[in-house]
Amino acid sequence: MSNPDRIRLVLLSHFTKFWKQTFHIIQPDTLLSWHKLWGAERIRGELQKLGIALCKRTIQKYMPKERKELGSSQTWATFLKNQANGIWACDFIVVHDWLFRQGYVFVLMELKTRRIVHTGITTYPTDEGTAQQLREATPWGSGPKYLIRDRDKK
Repeated sequence: MSNPDRIRLVLLSHFTKFWKQTFHIIQPDTLLSWHKLWGAERIRGELQKLGIALCKRTIQKYMPKERKELGSSQTWATFLKNQANGIWACDFIVVHDWLFRQGYVFVLMELKTRRIVHTGITTYPTDEGTAQQLREATPWGSGPKYLIRDRDKK
């Protein structure tokens, strides 16, 4: 989004009463990941709100089937539960300032307690910057046994 576009949006916000409710940006990937976490019953309820009546079995027919890995008796949920003491998760959250400029907040969280261990903000995340944030969050090598991250390039 260019600066003139940002200025136009700020000016237009003065002419509508409910601009904050209508101006909510969600990336398509985020929406798709939410749908992957929902079950058939939740999707059915959301469709009913839109006036679409379907049975749960019809929705389940079109949902991807769970794949079970061969040779592994432990599920991902069991692994997380058993190892929660030594797991941290990290990701970047996209934020916008009052001029709609994009920024990235690096968040590092301890999984068992859901405690935020470290945060940092940048306008452009790099490999070096992310590594530096991890070094700052784990002084003297005191860190988790496992670190969960997504598959983006950072």
